Amino acid sequence: MKRSSLLFFIWIFLFSLSNFAQTESADWQIFQPPTDEYSIELPVTATLIFADKQENNYRFSAKFDGRFFFIFSENIKAKSPDKTLQKFIDYINTKPVESQMNGLKVEKYSFKSPDGYFHNLWLVNTKNKIYAFHSASEIEKDEVVERVLKSISFDGKARKIKRVESRPAETEQDAGTSNDNAVSNSGTGSGRGIPPKLPANESTLRILSKPRAKYTDFARFFDTQGTVRLRVTFLSTGEIGAVEVVKKLPFGLTAQAVEAARLMRFEPYKRDDKPINTAKLVEYIFTIY
Repeated sequence: MKRSSLLFFIWIFLFSLSNFAQTESADWQIFQPPTDEYSIELPVTATLIFADKQENNYRFSAKFDGRFFFIFSENIKAKSPDKTLQKFIDYINTKPVESQMNGLKVEKYSFKSPDGYFHNLWLVNTKNKIYAFHSASEIEKDEVVERVLKSISFDGKARKIKRVESRPAETEQDAGTSNDNAVSNSGTGSGRGIPPKLPANESTLRILSKPRAKYTDFARFFDTQGTVRLRVTFLSTGEIGAVEVVKKLPFGLTAQAVEAARLMRFEPYKRDDKPINTAKLVEYIFTIY
């Protein structure tokens, strides 16, 4: 009886482990655009965000659980090549590690940017195009990023696209954090504050001016969009106090949001006609039109 019970529990464990592995693999897909020479495995559906049919240049991007993936290809014979990628390489000022992939030379750059993101940039040259595969993650040794990069192939083999399980849309509301008193502001300058419900002896914080958070050239090049969320302390003296980053974006957008928040002008929160310090969430939404 004891041996039978042990075998039964082992079987249950293996069955559960198998189901778990199948569930994990179902979240991935093979992405192989007909316009290019590569294939890559991604955890979410990659979306075509730019296509220049005249020069045959393409940019793809995918976002997954706070990670960013970018793929850029450019025709070597393009009449007006985009120099932003080279500017980015010059900016990071680090030497690449060279390796081989399907007989092609690969230049691999790895670095940490001032905003705390860990970047991996792989450059591959074929006879027809220049390819750049770029990832940005807040995790230094990110298993998801490693899987994506290791899946890149130029072997020319056709692959079937696997269907992936749909994931719920990423919410802007952090778990356990109330957004009722948030002050929103767009990277293009639009936004509004949501006044809280207050007792009769209290007055709400009044935002008098909210400077725009500027897009950086690199953020535009990599088509980075999303929300930077800050917890800003509005002092009773009418000055901006501590600015804490709650949710960030790469390529300098977080720094731009912090800089804009520090320039906000406001009337302090009051209780019994006495100004007091208060902390509020401030959101900068970056959207490329």
